[in-house]
Order: sequence, then structure tokens, then C-alpha cells
Amino acid sequence: STLFKLGGEQANRLHYEFITEPRSKKGVDFRETKTQEYRNLLRTAVNSDIADDNNTPSFYALVIHSNFKQPIFQMMECLTSHRT
Repeated sequence: STLFKLGGEQANRLHYEFITEPRSKKGVDFRETKTQEYRNLLRTAVNSDIADDNNTPSFYALVIHSNFKQPIFQMMECLTSHRT
């Protein structure tokens, strides 16, 4: 099994600023009105969270699989190939 941390401090902050707060105060989702700005900031946030220690993930994904020699995702091969 492998536990993945998804998101992080920067992604959480961006989500709050573009979605949570505007929806609660104005009933609007800035992803729809500031699409390009959101995409650019999201890319930056994701890259920052990947580089960070990521102690505040937004979600966790636990992937459990039984055939260790044949990873269920090709991307996981590099993560599982060094484990015994």
C-alpha cells in the first residue's frame, strides 16, 4: 500500500480565496470568473506544495494493491519498485 498526500498549504489557501470565501460572501466562484488567473495560481500552488514538506494536505489517498510485481498504475512503478 502507498499513502499519497494530496494538496497542501498553498492549495488550501488558494481554494479558500477563490472558492470558499467568495461563495460564502458573494455567492460566486472565482474559478468561473477568473479562470486563467486561477489556473496560473493553481499551478504555482501545486508546485510549491510538492516542494514543501506538505504537513497540511487537503486529502489523503491510500492505494492498496495485492500484486506488488505488477503495479496498478504505471506512475506507481517508481514508488513501489524499491520496496520489498
